[in-house]
Amino acid sequence: MNENEPPIVSTINDWALILFLPAWFVFILVSIGFWNEWEPLIPADYQILSMIPFVILYFVFTHCLIQIEIHWKSKHKTEARNDLNR
Repeated sequence: MNENEPPIVSTINDWALILFLPAWFVFILVSIGFWNEWEPLIPADYQILSMIPFVILYFVFTHCLIQIEIHWKSKHKTEARNDLNR
């Protein structure tokens, strides 16, 4: 490997943001779309309670994306270290 090449690890954080933020944004938009369809059908007394599943879905989806990012970063860091050690 050439000594002057920058390490691969330096670009991983940028790619993680590029992949993570659009997926999270699309999920939020889809959830809001479903909420707008369901909300008129729910009695007013239960509308706040009916948001709980959406909040849980936000946390679960965000947690899953973060875990995927962590796995993706560690995999590429390992590959980068192996390339640097060759």
